[in-house]
Amino acid sequence: MNKFALALVGLLLTAQAYALPVGHKLTRDALDSAATAGPAVQIGTQLVRNKLHVLRATYSYAVQGGSSLADINLLDSNGKVAKLPVGAIVREVLIYNRTAATTASQPAPIAISLQSAGDLKAATAYTAFTGLLAGIPIGTAATAILLTAERSLTMDIATFNLTAGKFDVLIQYELTD
Repeated sequence: MNKFALALVGLLLTAQAYALPVGHKLTRDALDSAATAGPAVQIGTQLVRNKLHVLRATYSYAVQGGSSLADINLLDSNGKVAKLPVGAIVREVLIYNRTAATTASQPAPIAISLQSAGDLKAATAYTAFTGLLAGIPIGTAATAILLTAERSLTMDIATFNLTAGKFDVLIQYELTD
């Protein structure tokens, strides 16, 4: 096998991209010089690191109840506790109300937390949970949250139990090194 073929096989088998100028013709000399220069980027790494992710965490009274005595874990699409990994940067949060929340008595403030109390949505009257609702991270560096450990999404209901309700919390995030 000649040097050109070896360089091409090495390029394909190791899934590495070599630094060639845009529009450069792929020739034996170009591959030889790129191969000696070494890999510039690992393709799989770039695809994962440069991707924005969205986590949808759900609260449903029918599934999780509505006790004001404890934090309620929000669930992912598989019905497991919704979590984000250490090093995730939360960029933006939207809350989509699917079924109006209700209580048996007075209004119950709801807070949604990830790393600290109410950091995704400060305590807000359940009656405000209608349609689309903005969270605290709104796509700016000042409101972004860098996770220092793996975290679970929780909801805290203050004072009175909920008797109905369902909403999704949509979290846009990216991963750091």
